[in-house]
Amino acid sequence: MTPLEQLEKWVKGESIHNIKRNECCPDFSCCGEPLADEETRKCFRDAYINNDTDTLNLMLSNFLSNLLKKGNKSKE
Repeated sequence: MTPLEQLEKWVKGESIHNIKRNECCPDFSCCGEPLADEETRKCFRDAYINNDTDTLNLMLSNFLSNLLKKGNKSKE
């Protein structure tokens, strides 16, 4: 599966871990995290298609930050 194919499925609400490339969905929802809302998923896809690296990096940082925050809460 190409990254764009995985991304399109994710935007439609299908969180699939790309086994061939060993890649999570941008919000890590394929590995048990809650799925980002549809507006956020579409925004990420549009940034990807338009090669808007600033937006992509900001969104990926936010997704990772949310994942790390949840991991820390589970240890408390």
